[in-house]
Amino acid sequence: MEVEAPTSGSDSNDVAFKMPLKLSHTLSLNQAPISCVKYSPDKKLLAVSSADKTIIIYEAQTYSCKFILQGHEKGVNAVAWSSDSRYLASCSDDKTIRIWNCEKGTFVRIISGLSHFPVSIAYNPRGSMIACSCTDNHIYFFSVYTRALIQTIYAHASTITSLAFSSNGSRLLSSSVDGYCRIWDCETGNCVQSLRSTSQKTPILACCFSPNDAYVLLSLANAHMYLWCLRDNAVEKEFAGSHSVSKFLCCCGFYVGEEQLCMTGTEDGCVAFYSIANQKAAVLRCGEAGEIVLALDALPHGDVAVGMMGSKNQVLIYSP
Repeated sequence: MEVEAPTSGSDSNDVAFKMPLKLSHTLSLNQAPISCVKYSPDKKLLAVSSADKTIIIYEAQTYSCKFILQGHEKGVNAVAWSSDSRYLASCSDDKTIRIWNCEKGTFVRIISGLSHFPVSIAYNPRGSMIACSCTDNHIYFFSVYTRALIQTIYAHASTITSLAFSSNGSRLLSSSVDGYCRIWDCETGNCVQSLRSTSQKTPILACCFSPNDAYVLLSLANAHMYLWCLRDNAVEKEFAGSHSVSKFLCCCGFYVGEEQLCMTGTEDGCVAFYSIANQKAAVLRCGEAGEIVLALDALPHGDVAVGMMGSKNQVLIYSP
């Protein structure tokens, strides 16, 4: 079932509150743009991947470096944690997927055979399967244990920008430059819900499930975000670019503090937070001119990790 997002809505949201976040740590070990930042489900570790071929694992309490995972022959594009926080999956321009033990900092196994560059990756919460999207517009499902290809889905008409599993692992979410966001049944491979961004099919650059799986958050190349209600199969709220944010929205997520917020990183070096309740905005400027927020993740009631591409290629940690 496909639904199209509304074309109406305010052009901007009033900046109505300030985020109580301050820069607490600057992580500068990477030598190239940051591609992904992900906190582990147990909230103890932060994984940072980069175009410099490495993945750095930090202690999330002190932000000291715990491990540097090396083995990929080209830049790492994305990482995903297993639900028990023991393992990390990574995909790279070397056309491989690697699995790492993050308790020991060791390489576990490699999944090879991809014929196109992988873009995004997701680790099924059940622990047995990894999904990977490639530049051929397909999603590939692999067994974690046997490395066998389980299923292939021709999912979109253009590059797939983001993947995410539902909390029970039965559904997979995908977004694409083709302007569609789709939800797939992991057992049958069938599309069960679909959303078109706009009548012009504005590229969707990132997507994620809400913590309760009832909604999907989408960030678009026109500086808008949509909150898609899955029960009603309709866009419930639209978050338009504030007067401080008018560039591409490169990543998105949820932040749970005193109230529930959605957040997005932008091409002009900002992180924008929007109140889900009233759609008011707060903008956190993280980078200098020419820097891009490529990656973003947050701990509930805690830190926000911001991965930058620019002159410094740092990860900035903002704390309450």
